[in-house]
Amino acid sequence: MNKKIKKGDYLDMILRSDKTVFTIKDISLLWQEDRGSFNIKSRLSKYVSTGKLIRLRRGIYVKDKNYDPLELAVKVYTPSYIIFENILNIN
Repeated sequence: MNKKIKKGDYLDMILRSDKTVFTIKDISLLWQEDRGSFNIKSRLSKYVSTGKLIRLRRGIYVKDKNYDPLELAVKVYTPSYIIFENILNIN
C-alpha cells in the first residue's frame, strides 16, 4: 500500500492535518520518507521561502501564525506534558 505521493500533494497533506506545529520527524512520517532525506528539507525550504509555511526554529514548522502555543511547547521541550491544571487555567 505504499502509494507514490504526487508532486502537489505534499503541501496539501500538511495543510489538511489537524496539527498546527510540525517537526521534520512528523513530516517524514506524513510523507512516508526517510527523516534525513534531502527531499524533505528542500521541499520545506521552498515552502518557507514562498510563504506557505513558517519556520519557527530549526526543524519546527507551523502552517500559519494561528498555531497552538501548547502544541509548540510540547514539540520544543520533549519529552514533556501539559498538566490538567494548566488547561483549566486557560479556559
